[in-house]
Amino acid sequence: MYYYPKDLTPGCTIEACDFNENLARIKKKNTVVLGVSFFMGKEFFGIVRSTFIIDKQGKIKKIFSPVKVKGHVDEVIKEL
Repeated sequence: MYYYPKDLTPGCTIEACDFNENLARIKKKNTVVLGVSFFMGKEFFGIVRSTFIIDKQGKIKKIFSPVKVKGHVDEVIKEL
């Protein structure tokens, strides 16, 4: 599950495209990808670009925070 600050901005678009382009590699690890952005137009202090690897029991196994977009998907796949 990855959290990103705002739709249709350069960094968020690159991150989403990177996950999408690597979906076959991710699926080989028996994994699904969920992307989450801010909700319902409410104001918050901000969302930190973060990724969580969660196991089948719902336990967080790894946290990447803050995330640098370039090379991040490869980091995640390596950890899977």
